[in-house]
Amino acid sequence: MFTKHTALIADDSAQVQRIVARILKQDLNFGHVLIAANGKQALDFFETQHVDWIISDWEMPTMGGHEFVETLRKHPRGREVPFILMTGHADKDTLRTAMASGVNDFIAKPFSPSTLIQKIRRIATAIERRAAARIAPRGSYQAQIAFPGGAKYPAELVDISDSGCLLRTVPLQQGGTVCDPAKLTLKLDTKTVAVNSTTIRIALDGAADKSVVPTILVAFQFQVDSDTQSAIKLFIAQQQAQESGQMDDSAGDFELIS
Repeated sequence: MFTKHTALIADDSAQVQRIVARILKQDLNFGHVLIAANGKQALDFFETQHVDWIISDWEMPTMGGHEFVETLRKHPRGREVPFILMTGHADKDTLRTAMASGVNDFIAKPFSPSTLIQKIRRIATAIERRAAARIAPRGSYQAQIAFPGGAKYPAELVDISDSGCLLRTVPLQQGGTVCDPAKLTLKLDTKTVAVNSTTIRIALDGAADKSVVPTILVAFQFQVDSDTQSAIKLFIAQQQAQESGQMDDSAGDFELIS
């Protein structure tokens, strides 16, 4: 699965570098492994090399993991790169900050090889599943995000699957962060559905127009009943049918030239 992938390790410990590189090469068969001693060196690698995965320490000299992941997520190519955090300070505040900055998952030091292997395989499976199932809707579909405590935000649907969605909204200054429950109101064609969900990722919106109000991207995992899931699946099927119909129509616009 990973033979054509390049992983970037960022850690100021030579011992950790060697251990993680050995796991990636010997246990997961990564094709290439790059090693940096801090976030700045890692960003230099990212600018000049193709990188598929990042495994980074949180506390490093020159540039730590927090600044590294925040800078990475602003890069046009860095929004979707899987980022696994290694930290010896797995307290709740650190993990919330890390996840809100765009970290996909974390490992508390010290860790066993099997823990890192399981994390990487789980993320890879989730990426494949999302890529196969999610669709970007045709047109603009409005939504609302409501967090416990009363914070509410208007949003726009970016993509959706039967298990979750990605919404574009304003920064969550009134409350709401990664791991928080949220109630979503999604306006899907003629039907409006209310969906209980969990906030799983917050990232900067790299496609946003910097001249207008800044926006962010927030990913949610659904917890839905059968009726709501049926409505979401119907919406996805209708969107796919429209896409297929447009492709068929455009194919008819071509003339055969002999």
